[in-house]
Amino acid sequence: QETAAGVAFDLGFQYDTGRRGLGIAMAMKNVGPALQFAGSDFEFNVQRPGDDPSARGRTVTATSAPFELPTYFQFGAAYPLMGQGIYRANLYGSFQNNSFQRDEYRAGLEWMYRDDFAARAGWGGSGNEDELFGFTFGVGLKVPLGNSKLYVDYARQMVRNFFEDVNNVSLRFTF
Repeated sequence: QETAAGVAFDLGFQYDTGRRGLGIAMAMKNVGPALQFAGSDFEFNVQRPGDDPSARGRTVTATSAPFELPTYFQFGAAYPLMGQGIYRANLYGSFQNNSFQRDEYRAGLEWMYRDDFAARAGWGGSGNEDELFGFTFGVGLKVPLGNSKLYVDYARQMVRNFFEDVNNVSLRFTF
């Protein structure tokens, strides 16, 4: 019975520095004014002290406290470690500043053979002792099917407590 409506903006850009293939990107998400809930559940009838007991109650509207969306800022960079011949290797990194939680850091490495096979590894963290996820690794394979292609990717994410490691398999078909 309650709603909160508002407008938020996402802003960002990507930039090729022109220095040995280094690329950077920045983004801000959920930038906007504070929101506030309203609706019929905030309205109720009351009998004021001293009013005639047979009189109709007065409708009183309560208000909720304003709240902000979880705004965050991201900065990322990509750097080709090697890109000669049929082998390529890229290094990736990102930093995310969150308004309601700890800052997060991520790093990744991707090695490719032609555009047909890739091996990837990554790590992410926030410095929190209770961090749930850890090291990640995976492989990808491109399978040509005539004029079409099938991409098969596998990734495994290590989980420190409570659950088994997370396995992801994705299939993408292009034609």
